[in-house]
Amino acid sequence: MGAAYDPNTRTYLGRVDDTRMALGGGALREEIDVERVLPYVQVRLYDPDTEKSVIVKTETFEGVSPEWNDNLIIAYQALNQEAGFTLPELKNTRALLYFTLFDMVGNIQRSSDNTNKFSINIEKRYLGSFSIPLVTLFQNPKMEAQFKVDRPLFLFGYFNMKANIFDDDPSSRNDLTTNPFIPTHITLSISLNPVIELPYKNDADYYGGGEDPQLLLRGANYIRNLKSKNKFANRHIRLFAENLSKTAKIESKFIPRYLTPLKPPIEPIDNDSYIKAARFVSLIPFKNDTQLFKDLPDLWSTAQEFLDLKAGDYEEHAVLLCCYFMYIDEQLKKTSVKNYLVMGTGVPEGQTVYVLRRDASTNEVEIWNAVTGEPYYFKRILQYTDCCGLKLMKTSAIDRTVSDFVCPLQEIGNLPFISKNQLLGCIANNENVWINLQDDVSPNTMLFDIENPKHWQPFLE
Repeated sequence: MGAAYDPNTRTYLGRVDDTRMALGGGALREEIDVERVLPYVQVRLYDPDTEKSVIVKTETFEGVSPEWNDNLIIAYQALNQEAGFTLPELKNTRALLYFTLFDMVGNIQRSSDNTNKFSINIEKRYLGSFSIPLVTLFQNPKMEAQFKVDRPLFLFGYFNMKANIFDDDPSSRNDLTTNPFIPTHITLSISLNPVIELPYKNDADYYGGGEDPQLLLRGANYIRNLKSKNKFANRHIRLFAENLSKTAKIESKFIPRYLTPLKPPIEPIDNDSYIKAARFVSLIPFKNDTQLFKDLPDLWSTAQEFLDLKAGDYEEHAVLLCCYFMYIDEQLKKTSVKNYLVMGTGVPEGQTVYVLRRDASTNEVEIWNAVTGEPYYFKRILQYTDCCGLKLMKTSAIDRTVSDFVCPLQEIGNLPFISKNQLLGCIANNENVWINLQDDVSPNTMLFDIENPKHWQPFLE
């Protein structure tokens, strides 16, 4: 059946759509008869406080890896348009940007009664979606990254491209699969006009009462000394996190004090316990601090407080998962594996906290998103420089065949499009906090050799 394009409906009519290609990379083999999708993206700004929404969408674009190159503009208005935006309104907004991916399918049917009469059926098929909190855009006035599309577990009649694009076997790149765990991503560039930048607490500020005053003062001076250097002037170095005391007083606590081995509600403890623990933590509801603790600074709840509240945001999920991982490693005698909190900038969440598992013997790294329970794996291999048949120099490079290149955690340090007041550049375990000294800030390019003082500087010597 032919496929005629209708400019009014922006779709091809009379398509064969029994087998269609879900978004993926690479070219199809000629012997595989598969229809390509005709997708478009719908963007919806929804504010639950006002129950108002604005919807725009891209043009349709046919292809396995479509490129829309559309400019979409959405207006966001203050509750009081005469007075304009207020700081509490911006900080506490629950507005979300929803991105939904659809496939447009058209069908022409000839009437059985009248051969000159046709009926046109336009079908919009849901392929997946994701959302970005609007407050994330306030924290990152300009954002350009790849966003993972949350697809249904199975899309019947759709296939995606299998395999790693760096695989040496070219035939494997063209194989089709219905594997639901091969992700789909969309690259977006989002900016605010005019730029709205929320104020942030000075990194050197602290609340007394929760730690030894000498430790707090030393930490504040340590951060000020780092900030005096150009390399760290725009990095957010965090040593302490705020917590509510029993008397409801805000106190600063040394971040390593949040971490200790905790037994997860899992039996027995084996190698599958990591996935089960991550699944358990991801099922705890997510709520921002602005919803739980209004008019208070960013608070870090302990693992027990998190379970008692039955909700929390990125740091609470990460702290609990890290504590579970520490216990599992302890029980399985994995002495070479260390667990850390990674404080960085991710998409679509913005300022975030992940969990890092590192095998010190092989320097293999797993980065876990505690909110979703998804891991990302990175492995480095040694490469040598040859000169006249001699191996002269040894360098470390990412193993592209097994590593995950699209990780939501975008940086552990400085990126040019991130607002200068929110750059994070440190990791922490139950003993210390380390500052990232490297120019590389992406997890798939930086080195996690924590013992190397040229790359990671410990706060406590």
